[in-house]
Amino acid sequence: MRGEGSIDLAGVSFGISPECLCHDVRDNVKRVRDLEQAGFDYIWEGDHTLPWQHSSGHSSGIFTTLAAFLANTDRATVGGMVIPALGIRHHPIDVAIEVATQALLYPGRVALCVGTGEAMNEKTTTGMWPALRERIERTVEGIELIKKAWSSTDYFEHNGKHYKSFFYLYTKPVEPIPLLCASQGPIMARNAGRYNPRVRGRRPRGRQGSQHDDEMRLGLELIPSQRGKGAGRRPRVWRIAHPRGL
Repeated sequence: MRGEGSIDLAGVSFGISPECLCHDVRDNVKRVRDLEQAGFDYIWEGDHTLPWQHSSGHSSGIFTTLAAFLANTDRATVGGMVIPALGIRHHPIDVAIEVATQALLYPGRVALCVGTGEAMNEKTTTGMWPALRERIERTVEGIELIKKAWSSTDYFEHNGKHYKSFFYLYTKPVEPIPLLCASQGPIMARNAGRYNPRVRGRRPRGRQGSQHDDEMRLGLELIPSQRGKGAGRRPRVWRIAHPRGL
């Protein structure tokens, strides 16, 4: 029996991001074992090329950082959140190879979250920043391409709107890799639910948070009518919160 005012946390998992854009990656690699021992089930790291603030800024490469986190933990699931597989900085096939390699070396402990990216990371390094509609298209097609790379039993040819690939991933992970999609609103919530079993959302504070919940719920409710085969299945939602004072 739970005490008055307590919360039932059965089935709830907790994750944390060491934030290498705000802290030295060498310090974070040392910290992840403590985070795991503190009870965190997931350790996520953002794919940032530039920091939020110049005064406390740091830089690190996402895939090397994730590999170091995996090497310095024993059980936690480690993943990039969010890696924009847009074909700008990261081609979907390259992302598929990198994450699959991690999963081979650390079975059952690797995850991937993709999304539409941020100008501070994409435009500043490449000069390219397509309109949101194109970035959504690239993200959705990138998800299809990553899943093909992980599952195809032979060479496959992909002739999409944004990607042209002829590829076969010879050494595949033994265990499935959780694939999440970031969403800030109903459009990406629908796309995430159509192509992924998991949706990642960030909830703003206060009144904006309630509005955000309504928009996300609308997007998720529209999924079953669009999924065809397997209609009625609901994606698993991963909520990212921002506690006050942190």
